[in-house]
Amino acid sequence: MNDVILQDAFDVARRHLAENVQPVHAHEIVIASCTEYPTAWVFGYNTRASLTGDFAAGLLGNGPVIVGKADGSVTLASSAFPVEQQLPSQS
Repeated sequence: MNDVILQDAFDVARRHLAENVQPVHAHEIVIASCTEYPTAWVFGYNTRASLTGDFAAGLLGNGPVIVGKADGSVTLASSAFPVEQQLPSQS
């Protein structure tokens, strides 16, 4: 995958969440935000229930999904460090 566009990155992030995060949560996981950086798209996520007002259903400590623009690589970032420190380097 070269020159990843937003829709491609969104699909990669959604698939990653469906396969790796959703199976361990009772509530539906959805992408809640997207931030563009020079080398990646960064997607924040939470439960649909928390985004519609059920704050007790919200996730805590979840880092965002990073999708590299150059190759579509996906990383589940840590919430312990700034996302800027976890972005792929420029090629």
